[in-house]
Amino acid sequence: MKMDKLLDRAFFLAVLSMTAIAIFPFFVLLFHVIENGIEAILQVGILRFLTSLPPSPGNGMGGVGPAVLGTVIVVGLSTLFSIPISFALSVLFVEFPNSRISKISSVLTDSLLELPSIIVGMLIYVLVVVPMKTPSMIAGSIALTVVSLPIYVTYMRNALLSVPPQYREAGYSIGLKKLQVLLKVMMPIARRGLSLSVVLGIARAMGETASLLFTVGNVLYYYPKDVAEPGTTLTILIYNFVQTPYGNYIAMAWGAALMIVLFYLLLFAISKLLVKEVRI
Repeated sequence: MKMDKLLDRAFFLAVLSMTAIAIFPFFVLLFHVIENGIEAILQVGILRFLTSLPPSPGNGMGGVGPAVLGTVIVVGLSTLFSIPISFALSVLFVEFPNSRISKISSVLTDSLLELPSIIVGMLIYVLVVVPMKTPSMIAGSIALTVVSLPIYVTYMRNALLSVPPQYREAGYSIGLKKLQVLLKVMMPIARRGLSLSVVLGIARAMGETASLLFTVGNVLYYYPKDVAEPGTTLTILIYNFVQTPYGNYIAMAWGAALMIVLFYLLLFAISKLLVKEVRI
């Protein structure tokens, strides 16, 4: 018995050590983002940082207003495109798993999950940017839709599959149709998982960079007036500014990185507040 306890304790310490090693780099990175990001934002104030234009190279601090607006528009459009498509695919996979179109769609969706996002960006460049003759926020939102769609579908499908079959059978037994069972039985039970799938999809889109390099444009110094015009996002701004030798641009990149982290935390907090767990 004593040897068993020693082995259990040794195993626990080993797991704890491996966990600490795994998460240590994350906390180091998070610490640097918070430290440098707060320092950059406090130089101009949070409101000015979010709304004003970037300064000229090496000439003091400014804001990331165009990138914030571009992020909201591109991610927002992507979310509007992704939710209905992914929900329809999830219902198809759950309700008609053996149909040919369901099997083909499932393979294609799983393939998109493994496809490098830069390839998606090149594809949207050929199909959308070239015909439009300009990068645009609408092209960027289409690229984000393709990139984030597998995330939405995977978690929405799992949320619907988590509904116990007896609930669906009870709905059918009282004469409800498939659509009624879906809307009145499955969705209320699976709403927590469905909500989290939306949050994770938005988070995936917000952190995307590679697919936007070819599609959204690189407009850092003025606000776009139309979704068909080029724009930029916070991730593109970070990508550009960290490559410059200018200290003010690098500081602004840290501030933009902190804003993305805060947006992530806000998304998950909203999900926890708005969606109460459904007990079965």
